[in-house]
Amino acid sequence: MEHPEVLGKKTPNQRLWLVLGIVLIITFFEACAQTSLKTARAKRKHYLIPLGILFYTIVALLLFYCYKYEGMGHTNLVWSCLSIIVAILIGCILFNEPHNRYTYLAIVLAILAIYFVHRADELG
Repeated sequence: MEHPEVLGKKTPNQRLWLVLGIVLIITFFEACAQTSLKTARAKRKHYLIPLGILFYTIVALLLFYCYKYEGMGHTNLVWSCLSIIVAILIGCILFNEPHNRYTYLAIVLAILAIYFVHRADELG
């Protein structure tokens, strides 16, 4: 059983939506950081490195805030799944990386992972 402070006195559904919202913002800043660092390396624009570091600092602060509502395992699972989805989409759209039916399957499985961990939280 988790410590009451972690739960933030919210129902599982309220926590899910809060965590999804915060983690979506985290994922956005993480994607900006990765894009900055990839562009810095690929195009030798080293002035983008501090920008990547700034974005990762924002990620850390938002993650700290997210732990008020959910534990580390649940938060990390949601973050990992959203990161997979966003990274695939950015790779395909911005960097013309290849995609196929397995790419779409990976996105569906990531969404299902979030759903099942939430269901386990509701039943627990």
